Amino acid sequence: MKQTLLLFSILLHYIGLSQTLSPEVLATSGDYFSNVNNSLSWTIGECITETYSNSNNILTQGFQQNKFTITTSLDENTNSAISVFIYPNPASAFLNIKTVSASLRKLKVDLFDISGKLVHSEIFQNTVQLNISEYSNSAYILKVYDDDNTLVKIFKLQKTN
Repeated sequence: MKQTLLLFSILLHYIGLSQTLSPEVLATSGDYFSNVNNSLSWTIGECITETYSNSNNILTQGFQQNKFTITTSLDENTNSAISVFIYPNPASAFLNIKTVSASLRKLKVDLFDISGKLVHSEIFQNTVQLNISEYSNSAYILKVYDDDNTLVKIFKLQKTN
């Protein structure tokens, strides 16, 4: 009985010392670099990561957390008479495009994947809501043209879950 109790207490003590509260990851490779202004942390082989989102929030599991810095517009507005806004960015299911212009003009929107393939094209007036839920998680380029087929604005869009 004493041996069983001693074995049990040693085992319990050993298990208690093996627990840790600091975030750690078992990965095949990775590293961390930093300087005065920036830091870079990466891992290869992290087996469990998942992203959940709804209309207001995004939750990402896993040791490495993405921090997106999205530059909404890739160029200056080439047609100052028309202002174009897209939201939300990053988007998961729907992308809203809203234009403000002095005249009611029809506009064309083209959505390209990162390889340059046209995945969606639509003509609209003032506002449109694009369903992007079926597209893969990636970066996309969105180009807006006026009714003279003049480029109005280019956006970089991030599609997430």
